Amino acid sequence: MSAVRGLLETMLSPLDRRLALAPIDDEPVTPDEAAAIQAGITSLEQNGGVPLEAVLADLGTTIDDFHKMADAPVSEDAA
Repeated sequence: MSAVRGLLETMLSPLDRRLALAPIDDEPVTPDEAAAIQAGITSLEQNGGVPLEAVLADLGTTIDDFHKMADAPVSEDAA
């Protein structure tokens, strides 16, 4: 089992490893947060989501720029 665990750990990216080892968020959800979450879910059900292209346009970039960023290698320090 320890060999399998070691193999799986080496297969994870540094970000995946950090996320897997991060402490669990055990803070309770406040009533305001619960209402905001429910409002977001209701909005998605009634209106659908926002297209990625629209979000990227708000950030001043395009889908081609987004794909270029996704293909660019990330250094250990950036993760």
